[in-house]
Parts: sequence; structure tokens; C-alpha cells
Amino acid sequence: QCRAVPGGPGWPSADRWVALNSTVGGRLIAPVPPAAPCHADQASYNETTCTNLKAAFKTYDFYVDIPVGSQVPAWDNDTCLPLETAPCSAAGYPAYVINATSATDVKAGVDFARKHKIRLVVRASGHDFLGRSNAPNSLSIWTHGLKGIKLFDSFKPRGCKTTINTTGLVAGAGSYMRQLNEAAAAAGRAMISGGGPTVTLGGYLTGGGHGLLSPRYGMAADQVLEFEVVTPTGDIVTANECQNQDLFWALRG
Repeated sequence: QCRAVPGGPGWPSADRWVALNSTVGGRLIAPVPPAAPCHADQASYNETTCTNLKAAFKTYDFYVDIPVGSQVPAWDNDTCLPLETAPCSAAGYPAYVINATSATDVKAGVDFARKHKIRLVVRASGHDFLGRSNAPNSLSIWTHGLKGIKLFDSFKPRGCKTTINTTGLVAGAGSYMRQLNEAAAAAGRAMISGGGPTVTLGGYLTGGGHGLLSPRYGMAADQVLEFEVVTPTGDIVTANECQNQDLFWALRG
């Protein structure tokens, strides 16, 4: 079934986008192309900003704190590059972005996209060389704000009667490998993690999670004791060995 696109039949009215913005606490963003400051026909045009942007555009860190953009610009269809002689358009980027700070924000985005038949993508830092964190005419859920790391010496999965005596951590989907490795090292531990410091936990685990320790200890997804996820039906669920076991098995690959 075809997805709705801006200006086409089925695309939500401005009032419905305003309502979604209210639902997510005013964190709905109409994104501007990251390289727009280099183009005189764009409202954010600024020569000084453009000069700095050109130096940063090909670095991983540039994409960490912006709501759209891929670390491989080809996945944005090169619709806005930091070249003054090239055209600049937002056509290669999502139409709107939810700056999610909770599972309920994610649920709101999933429900809205499903109801209005809008393409949905999920992005944290844009560190996806297969382009899955970007799509034109889409609603994007930016998980950058889902952070927080807490270490533990034992863990009791929700709904289980037993406690697992092991060292580990609980972290949000937007936590960076750099942050996770530093937290583990501070506790005298190491973890299976990606080599790229701007890789985030959510995308890393759902991609299996390979790392330098994988030949000995397996994939990072193999180590997960519990997930909290939002399903395509908009349900916020816990998946572990005691509940939603089929989903837990699938998420661990």
C-alpha cells in the first residue's frame, strides 16, 4: 500500500501535526538540511557557519547533535551538500522529526505514522551505512535523547522470580558506545561494543552488535537480559525470558 507524501492524498493536515507536537511536548521538528547555511537561497544561510560546516561535514561527530542527516550523504540523495554551486533541497530528508525523550514519545510517533500511513524511520546519530535511519517524506523518531546509564551487580528481569547474579548495565537506546565503554571501564569491566564512538545502543543491538570481543563472547544482542520496546502496534512492552519470550528471542537474533 502506498505511503502518504506531503501534498498528496492522505497527508495529515497542519492541525494534526500541531496536535502531534502537543502530544510529544513541543518536540516535533520540521528539519532544515544540515548544509543549508552554505546556500544563499536558504533562510539559514551564513558564510561563517558554512566555512565551519565544510570542515565538519565528513566527520562522525557532526551528525550526533542534529536531527537529520546520514554519515553517508548518498543516503540523503545528496539533496543538500555544502557546495554553494549545487542545489539545496529538503526533499531527501524526513518531513518531520520527533525528538523523543521517552517511550511514550516513541509510541506517539509510531501510532501517528501507522494511522496516517506515513513512512516511519528511526535515527539516533545517523551512523548507519545502509541508510535505514533516513527516508524522504517520512516521520523520523530521533532517539538521541533516550540516554541514561546505570550499572548493576545483579538483575531481576521484570515478571521473573529469579535474580541473575552478573555485572551489567541498563541504558537508553540513544546512549553512545563512547559513553557505554567509559561507564563499563569505570567499574573495571569491558563490554561487547562497536568500535565507532558515535554508534548508539539501539541500532547497535538491533543490528546484532559485533565487536572485537565477539569471536570469544558472541554478539552484543546475545548478552541482553531484557528489552523495553515499542512495537509496530504502538504497545510499550517488556521482553525477557519470562514475558513476551517470542519477541525477546527475535530481538536477540
